[in-house]
Amino acid sequence: NPVNVIFKNPEEYKEAFEGAESFEDLFARTGSFLKEVVEPDLAEGKHVLIVGHGAMNCSIICQVNQLPIKDFWSAGIENCKLKRLK
Repeated sequence: NPVNVIFKNPEEYKEAFEGAESFEDLFARTGSFLKEVVEPDLAEGKHVLIVGHGAMNCSIICQVNQLPIKDFWSAGIENCKLKRLK
């Protein structure tokens, strides 16, 4: 079942399930956001607050902390919690 693979073995999820976004596409989208929006603001000394859904947040945390895709879901943030990334 592809849904089980997404949550239990994300590193094995290679093909998007029924129109869902692949991890590769998600990382590309959030990576662009980090490079085009977040990094310039940080370079100017600004603080940045990012609010998003679980998968988006996991993708951002994985990229910032250089975590492998197998650790995708463990990188997440509990609902209504804050996480400071440096």
